[in-house]
Amino acid sequence: MTLCQDSATCKTVSYNPESKICQLSDSAPVTKLIESEEQVYTVSCKLDYTYNPESMTCYKLVKSKTDWYQANESCSAIGGYLATFPTAAASQWFRDQLPTLLGTSNILLPPNSMTWIGGYRDDTSAPENFAWQGFATGGVPAPGQPESDWKADEPQDFEKCIAAYVDGWYDADCTDFEFFYTCETLP
Repeated sequence: MTLCQDSATCKTVSYNPESKICQLSDSAPVTKLIESEEQVYTVSCKLDYTYNPESMTCYKLVKSKTDWYQANESCSAIGGYLATFPTAAASQWFRDQLPTLLGTSNILLPPNSMTWIGGYRDDTSAPENFAWQGFATGGVPAPGQPESDWKADEPQDFEKCIAAYVDGWYDADCTDFEFFYTCETLP
């Protein structure tokens, strides 16, 4: 299974114990096993979680509004973190899925449907320096960098936490706003 987790495109692993051949596949995960000599392993997430093939992690959007700190604690309590995005492709995939996760269409997406994600800025950081906490560690890409997914004119000068919406990342005050939140776990 480690081989599949190390591959950016792998969705299914099959192993034939007789031939000792292991095959990785980028096709859709198998939902029904066909009786054969091969053992088939698929990447799967817990119930109510959605697999992001770009980050190879599982996301759950929680439709309960709270501040960033409480959202962070809630994700930690279930063995995860607030969602992080190691690449712009992972973030774009998430933003594309957001209407579905919210149970609505992109056209009907309410403007208050932002979701907390795992980026933050501590008191000692320069205004543009955010960091991921969770599975994607290190700095959050600054506006204009290739892996950045900031909305135009974001981040602003003083807000310390990051929320995601269908059009990109926003910095927001961690306690003054109550948004949905998205937890991330490993498959």
